[in-house]
Amino acid sequence: MEVGFASFFSLLSRLLMNSEKTRALEEQFRPHALTIISRMILPNCVWSGGRTAAAIRTAAMSCLWALLQSRWATGDMLEAVQHDMMTQIMSCLDDSNQSTRQVSCKVLRLAFILLQGHLDVDSLHQVYPDLLKRLDDNSDDVRLATIKTISSYFSCFPEEYDRALYKAHMEAIYKGMLVHLDDPSSNIQSEMLEVLKQAAGINPRLLKDQLDAVRHKHRVSEYCDQLADCLQQML
Repeated sequence: MEVGFASFFSLLSRLLMNSEKTRALEEQFRPHALTIISRMILPNCVWSGGRTAAAIRTAAMSCLWALLQSRWATGDMLEAVQHDMMTQIMSCLDDSNQSTRQVSCKVLRLAFILLQGHLDVDSLHQVYPDLLKRLDDNSDDVRLATIKTISSYFSCFPEEYDRALYKAHMEAIYKGMLVHLDDPSSNIQSEMLEVLKQAAGINPRLLKDQLDAVRHKHRVSEYCDQLADCLQQML
């Protein structure tokens, strides 16, 4: 039965990815998107020991990615399952299986895109410690996927975000990101630079202070200099 679940999710993922080519299929399945998420996908993302359970989690999370990618569920629709969905995504983000962690990053990125305007500040603050943790993953593929997810994460911040009240949160986020501006991987460095430029808009003065505090520790100054130039233009 468990092997059957994995096969089912793989088949459903393929159907979802090809739904644009079959209008009738989309019309039939779209009204049931939330039921598929809440009753079929999420329960199979719950951690359980064993290789078969691990394979099911990967397949279920891949299926969730395909469903969100297809845009069958809007942000308004997802609000009904937001808490349970985010809980399981964050759990799978820390899975022992690299494939599960990587696809979970991609799912979270889509969730942030779809849920823009639906996530409150507390929800945003709850997820960043786990995102920063994934920047230290032993897989560069997971780390690069995480950086793309962080980019979508910042797009969820409301315009009225209280920079003074939540200064400690932004300090922790900026600090965790700046470490990887001096990453051993040049790909990570360049991608992080672009996301830091994006994140600078939330509190440029704070990011400048954080950068000034650590730039002397970096092996090369190239990326710090580029970020400093960007911040100078904002201040």
